[in-house]
Amino acid sequence: LQIHFPTQDGFSQAVGHAAEGSDGDRAAIVVHNLIQDGAARQDGFAREFRVDEMGRMTIVSNYTGSKYIHHRSIKVSDGNTFAQSPVSDDYYEFTDLGICYEKCNLKSGEDGGIAAYIAQNRNKKLRVTLIGDKSLVVEVTAADRNAIGSLFDLSQLLMSIEEHKKIRSEAERKLEFVRHNMAAADSASF
Repeated sequence: LQIHFPTQDGFSQAVGHAAEGSDGDRAAIVVHNLIQDGAARQDGFAREFRVDEMGRMTIVSNYTGSKYIHHRSIKVSDGNTFAQSPVSDDYYEFTDLGICYEKCNLKSGEDGGIAAYIAQNRNKKLRVTLIGDKSLVVEVTAADRNAIGSLFDLSQLLMSIEEHKKIRSEAERKLEFVRHNMAAADSASF
């Protein structure tokens, strides 16, 4: 199961309204991969959020720009509190036609509570900071906060279902053991 939540106006519109960083980098929050066409070849940032059938959520941070920032961690803040991921070992970088690409994957349980933080603070204004050799700050839109919160809720529900399946399987195994022993005891008593 993979769910993407694109921006309302599409990527080009989102880049046009993106926040500008201290070095003139442009960034946009979209929950999909960056589209690389003539209008979108400026520095940018995109987010992907995935949930598999077991409820495991993955946050994917994608950066595209003229120079690498070597980000391997992200921080989400409402101005008073924050959640920050540990440095991820699941990342890669490459250059294609002079454009630098970075992808950093943060899996549930290894994301520093970022997904839960966004879900709990979906009604507040939040900012994401890509942390690397250089930092890039982007505001999270209300639509993205709600989408991430809903996806986190789905993740929790799916993990709960999987846990209940394990408990049921174990209970059925124990019940079968008891039934087998009772049948053996009954046949031995005759």
